[in-house]
Amino acid sequence: MNLATEWVRCRKWLLPALERSQRFFSEVHIVDALVAGEYELYPTQDSAVVHTIVDYPAARAFVFLLAGGDLEDLRNTETCLIEKARLQGCNRVEYCGRRGWLRELGYEEIFSVGIKDI
Repeated sequence: MNLATEWVRCRKWLLPALERSQRFFSEVHIVDALVAGEYELYPTQDSAVVHTIVDYPAARAFVFLLAGGDLEDLRNTETCLIEKARLQGCNRVEYCGRRGWLRELGYEEIFSVGIKDI
């Protein structure tokens, strides 16, 4: 996979999620982390996911940072990525996103995060 080509192709699906996430990272941060291998882009025909792995003291989590595109395609993509997560030793999947996406993909909302710029 050519990362630059795939980013350009998938960018239109990921930009809405990225725009809501700009308090945490920008497109430059995401691309830099992809190039550095800290994040991974998982492109499909009609959607894309940016993910990473986070090691907590009691869990290894596969984290969906950005996702966008066709909802049905994302459901199928999620199934593939959960298997990938298991193979990489993860025992948890986390999805960072809006409540509607959490509900649509069957995630349990365990807490809310509030932000106040100072």
